[in-house]
Amino acid sequence: MKIGASTLATFKNSLDDSLEFIESLGKVVVVHPGLIPFLAREMPEEVYKVSDNSIKEIGDYSQDSGVNTTIENMPAFETMIYQDMNRLNETLVEFDMGMTFDIGHAHHSGISPDETYFDSIKHIHAHDNMGDEDSHLALGEGNIQLKDIITTFENKKYDGIYMIEVNNKDSIKKSLEFFKNNF
Repeated sequence: MKIGASTLATFKNSLDDSLEFIESLGKVVVVHPGLIPFLAREMPEEVYKVSDNSIKEIGDYSQDSGVNTTIENMPAFETMIYQDMNRLNETLVEFDMGMTFDIGHAHHSGISPDETYFDSIKHIHAHDNMGDEDSHLALGEGNIQLKDIITTFENKKYDGIYMIEVNNKDSIKKSLEFFKNNF
């Protein structure tokens, strides 16, 4: 499975333009690492090799441009790669990159609160769920042990952003109230 040179060049130009724009804003770029296509399900390690090459290229460009680009851990959907935070962390450490830790995705993937901290984490997406789907509930409406996770990060002196990633304004308000009442 090969990507045509013109398609790859178009993607790279779009990525370059996006990263340059983000650099001008001084924000974090969060990249989702991708999926295993239907025809490649029998060869997931090949997909990881291609993904790792892409992550390395994004990381190199990010370091050259000064843009803080992170790769997000994924929920437990059959075709998504990097549901395993340990594997993602190893890749990111190798390429000197940061991780966006999505609390809800980790819970959906069955990762316990005591397995969630990595030094590579530079950005956090905070939302809740019941573990059975990636529902992006307001904080406190699911069964994630948010207090344990956030306490661990605070104890480790995490100094990045906690971004609330929910589905509507009411959930934002509920999440902010949860934070005020619990931390």
